[in-house]
Amino acid sequence: MNWVLLEQNELEDGVRVELFGRRAVHLISVLNVSVGDSVRVCQVKGPMGVGVVSCVTASSVVLCCEWGAIPDRPILDLILAMPRPKVLRRMWAQVAALGVRRVFLLGAARVERFYFDSHVVNPSVYDPLLREGLEQAGCGWLPEVFVRKNFDHFFEKESEEWFAGACKWVGDPSGKQEWIDETMGQAPWRSFVMAVGPEGGWMQDELNKLESLGFSRVGLGKRVLRSDTATVCLLHDAQRAMLTNKLAEEEK
Repeated sequence: MNWVLLEQNELEDGVRVELFGRRAVHLISVLNVSVGDSVRVCQVKGPMGVGVVSCVTASSVVLCCEWGAIPDRPILDLILAMPRPKVLRRMWAQVAALGVRRVFLLGAARVERFYFDSHVVNPSVYDPLLREGLEQAGCGWLPEVFVRKNFDHFFEKESEEWFAGACKWVGDPSGKQEWIDETMGQAPWRSFVMAVGPEGGWMQDELNKLESLGFSRVGLGKRVLRSDTATVCLLHDAQRAMLTNKLAEEEK
């Protein structure tokens, strides 16, 4: 926990908060805080700042917070062919830490339908895991999660509205790694979306559908990767390209 994540309704007068449970235990037992110490804090959908410890007991910590600016909301979406539940469980925190705005869990030809019956797609399960990712990275923007079991229906009926004006990529071993950078300068993109397939990869007709909707294939080299590893790598490459493009635009 690099940042203490807070809900606005936890704060008294917007500045004071008394922490119990997991967050207090971490501050007391791991960080060994004492009165006068400062810790980094951020609000869900709100500003980031510094919390000064004003009281410590055996089971609680009181912080008085000073707030700064609200960080920009992420503009990168993830379309993820539904992984095995135990794989998805360990992906939630990483997806949040990497700055994803929206996650679309999608059915595909090589996705087992019963995966969607798992409790890991229940908000009560994934919300705490997403928060762990935000506490690691330092951001208050919780990713929104949408479950879409039907591949064709999603792309034929919904995707155009969700991704209007977006730069669209689809992960595939046949894609060029450098294509992420090459597509950045082709238009003033409003947002970005990365589509990652199942363990066995996208079927050819699925790739054809994605490409017909403007998705460009991007790859990670010749090695065959697990879907969770590929997702993290592709999101990292996307964020790096977005940052490079933003810096280049600012220099103009």
